[in-house]
Amino acid sequence: TTIYVQTLGIRITNNATGCYVISTMDIRVEPLPEPIPPTTPYIICDDNQDGFADFDLSTLITDILGGENYIITFHETEDN
Repeated sequence: TTIYVQTLGIRITNNATGCYVISTMDIRVEPLPEPIPPTTPYIICDDNQDGFADFDLSTLITDILGGENYIITFHETEDN
């Protein structure tokens, strides 16, 4: 057997006619992603010394994913 793959026996029934078909279905569990934390600090300069600066965390995604095919999103609060 392949790790993270399981074959299930299934029966699909049409409630209107009572007819059914028996088949199999594979389920696959993908391993959790393992993001790669940045090894250097993400530094942004406050050019006008007002305590604010724009930054774009999406510039870090390629390095964080390390070539894996996942989607990363960023949110201001936990509720978002």
